[in-house]
Amino acid sequence: IFEKNPTIAFAGGFGHMVEVLNDLGLRGAPEVKYLGSTPVYPQEDMQVLYSHPWVSSHEAANSYPNLDTLLEDVKPDVLVVSTRPDQIAAAIAKGLSAGCHIITEKPLALSLKELDRLQGLASKSQLALLAMLSMRRFQPFRLARKWIEEGVIGEVSLINTRKSYK
Repeated sequence: IFEKNPTIAFAGGFGHMVEVLNDLGLRGAPEVKYLGSTPVYPQEDMQVLYSHPWVSSHEAANSYPNLDTLLEDVKPDVLVVSTRPDQIAAAIAKGLSAGCHIITEKPLALSLKELDRLQGLASKSQLALLAMLSMRRFQPFRLARKWIEEGVIGEVSLINTRKSYK
C-alpha cells in the first residue's frame, strides 16, 4: 500500500486492539508514525489502546474528542477501526471518505447492504479495506493453517462460535 513511512491513527478502543497492534508488528516500528486516536462513540473506553506499549511510547500523539476532528486534523494514511459492531461501518465510511486505507476489527458491517456500500467506497477511491484477523499467531490458529496447507483438512468454512471458541 505504501512506499514508505505510513501514518496511522486509531478509532475506538475495543478489546482486541492489543492483538491488532501486535499482529501489525507495532511493538517497535519507527517507520510507522502514530498520529492520534479517538473514541468512536461517547464514553468509549480507550484504556486498552492507551496501555499498549507502542501507543504509550508515542507521547506526542493526540487524543481527539471524535473521529471527524481526528480525520480533519491529522489525515492519516491508515485508520485502524476497532469498536463496537454497531459503530464499525460508520467509522469505516468516514475513514474511507477522508482518503484513509482501513484496517478494521470484524464485522465490517452488520448487513450486506452496508458491506456493499463500504466496498464501493473503497473501490471507488482505490483504498484498501482490510479486516484484521487477529490472533493468527496463536498455536491453534497456526496448527489449523498448517493442516489446511498440508491438505489434512478439506475446504474451510467460517463458523461463528463466539461463545465456545475459547
